[in-house]
Amino acid sequence: MNIWLECLRRKIRFDYNGKQQINAEDLFELNAKELQSIYRLYSKEYRDCTEDVLDTSIESVEAENALIKRDIVRAVYTVILTEQMAKQDAIEKEETRQEILAVMAEKQKDELKELSIEELQERLDSL
Repeated sequence: MNIWLECLRRKIRFDYNGKQQINAEDLFELNAKELQSIYRLYSKEYRDCTEDVLDTSIESVEAENALIKRDIVRAVYTVILTEQMAKQDAIEKEETRQEILAVMAEKQKDELKELSIEELQERLDSL
């Protein structure tokens, strides 16, 4: 089952702050703590729905909806976390790149300092 298609087909909304309903797109605007809170809510709802059923092969629509909601919140959290990690990785790579460029510039300065006046003049004339 594709949870995203089921979410769209069932027009699933998520309880937020106990007062309002939000859609799946709105989940991407929430922070990790808010997502964890919503995840716990639907995990508990799913457990509550399935505990009352003697035959665990028969799940109610409420249990299915709770499971889909829980899985969607988990998927959104994973996407957000992956994006944050990629962004942090890009920042670290850029910092490393800038450090390497700075060291290269210093080495080039050191090379120029080793050249004689005549060699420096030749280089200057060739520009």
